[in-house]
Amino acid sequence: VTHPPRSWDPFLINFQFWRQLWSDAWHTRSWWDKLRIWFKPTGWRPADLRTDDGPPVIGYTLAEQVKFRSTAFPGMTGYLVAQVLLGLGYMYVTINMQWPLSPVDRLVLSIGLFGMTVSWGGILQARPWAVPLEILRLLYMAGTLVFVLHRTDLLAWTSWFTVFIALATGISILFFSYRIRQPLAASPV
Repeated sequence: VTHPPRSWDPFLINFQFWRQLWSDAWHTRSWWDKLRIWFKPTGWRPADLRTDDGPPVIGYTLAEQVKFRSTAFPGMTGYLVAQVLLGLGYMYVTINMQWPLSPVDRLVLSIGLFGMTVSWGGILQARPWAVPLEILRLLYMAGTLVFVLHRTDLLAWTSWFTVFIALATGISILFFSYRIRQPLAASPV
């Protein structure tokens, strides 16, 4: 890895490194380098793929740093802050080892957390696929949270917390849908 990613997408960020390694392993002509690339230090490249004669330079100085900037959907800052707060509660339920959740329950809830980060990355970059993903993510997280907590007898279907989850989800979907339909020049990020 010789340069930072240019995305908010956690999937891309986590797998950019592996994609670069596979690409170098595929394109080098030397079979020895195809094997060696997996064990060499970060930034090492096979001799036939190096772009200059000097050693690879990892990182950069503060003066050379160019921060990644993206154009988000307008007016999403408040929405995303509210979703982070709600997401922290969801994460607390997912990782709280004191609660009687099975590994499958935790996996199902973790899928919601992963969907949350991917969706937010798309919103921060104004990707069209982020709109339906965010609505599906809200429905998935609300449904799985209520289902898992009810199945483990931590929450009744008729509890006030279930009503809160339903209201928070409904309000989130309505607000998100309303803000997404606003003209792009309506408000800053």
